[in-house]
Order: sequence, then C-alpha cells, then structure tokens
Amino acid sequence: MPISVQLGSPGMTSERDVHIGQSLCVLCRQAATIGSYILDQKSHTVPDCKYLCGRCSYSLYSMVWFYTACYDVLQNSYEPFEKPTTKDL
Repeated sequence: MPISVQLGSPGMTSERDVHIGQSLCVLCRQAATIGSYILDQKSHTVPDCKYLCGRCSYSLYSMVWFYTACYDVLQNSYEPFEKPTTKDL
C-alpha cells in the first residue's frame, strides 16, 4: 500500500497525518523526501514538514516505514524463496 510523502505544516495536518520527523527508511537509511512513495504498516499519510514542529519533536511516529522501491528490491532478492511481507519486516 504505497503512500506519498506530502508537504505539510502544523496548521494543514489532520488526525490521520503521521509525522516522521528525521526518521529514516529501515532498508536504505535515507530520509523521506516530498513526493516519494513509502510503505508503512497502517497506510497513513506522511507529510514532510518544512519547519520543525512540536508534533514531530514530541510525538514522533515510531513505526517502521520504507520506500516502495527499497521494498521491491528486497522482495526481488528473495527469488526463488518466499518473499517477505511487511509484517515480516
């Protein structure tokens, strides 16, 4: 379930928005960039705040996330074995 990283600000976010702050992709260790597609375990919208906001600092989203492209590379590396699911990761 890919989701897009969107530009957001504290005034533009909703309850479903997830702030990843400076967290990194679990597979490539790169920060999310605006417009990139990522996967997480709950299919939330992940905005990339332009400025450091309180929500990112005090209630950072701690669940695992990764780029769709990184997950595809990982899945393809498992051929011919069983491919990992997001739950496995």
